[in-house]
Amino acid sequence: MREFIKSYSSAGRGFGTPSVMQHIGIPKFEEKNKVHQKLSELSLMLHQLKAKGEEEKMTLLEKELDETVMKLFSGK
Repeated sequence: MREFIKSYSSAGRGFGTPSVMQHIGIPKFEEKNKVHQKLSELSLMLHQLKAKGEEEKMTLLEKELDETVMKLFSGK
C-alpha cells in the first residue's frame, strides 16, 4: 500500500495527496471488526510516538501495521 500511495506523489511533495484515496478501496470503519480495531490502535500508538519525537521506536509498529493492512485487504 505504501508503494502504491508513493506512486501518486510527486518528488518532494510528501507521502501522498488526498486524491489518492479515490483509488483505494478502503472499507468503512466497523467498530466490532478486530482488524479495524487493531489498525486504529496501531495508528494511535504511532502518532503518539511521532509527536514525542520517538521515531526510532516506530519501526516494529510500522511492520505490524503493514501486516495488519494486508489482513484487511486479504479478508483474513
